[in-house]
Amino acid sequence: MILLGWPITIWRITSVSRGVSRANCAVRLSSVGAGAEALRATTSAIAALTGIDTEQVIRATWIMGASLAVAAGVFLGLDTHVETMMGFKLLLPMFAAAILGGIGKPYGAVAGGLVIGIAEELSAYPWIGTVPLLPPGYKAGVAFAIMVAMLIWRPQGLFRGRQF
Repeated sequence: MILLGWPITIWRITSVSRGVSRANCAVRLSSVGAGAEALRATTSAIAALTGIDTEQVIRATWIMGASLAVAAGVFLGLDTHVETMMGFKLLLPMFAAAILGGIGKPYGAVAGGLVIGIAEELSAYPWIGTVPLLPPGYKAGVAFAIMVAMLIWRPQGLFRGRQF
């Protein structure tokens, strides 16, 4: 299947779906996920007083985040050529997706990523003739504009994440 010029295979869809569901199960159903929720709600000293091993929770959180970053890098490397700055170019759209979905909401980050990705691609699509609406170099600007508009309109995000 080809979506806006990009080949979308069943293997990619199932791999991403498995990764998201495993991360969700790890956060919601494990003792480390419950400890992470307790750490998020209180300070580390109070969580340690209740018997939560804060070092284990922090270590598991870093391991899970690094594993998801590795998976994202592999999928990105399959689509584009590998270079030293390929992750840095995606930093603003990923941050905008997390803000759009709501800080601390995994499904919100997925939905925000879909909205940001579709908005970026549709802004550089040649709707009238052969000239795109915006040059492809301005895709990050579209993500930034969506992020700023979201922070003004609804700072907690679409899925009502944390508000600072």
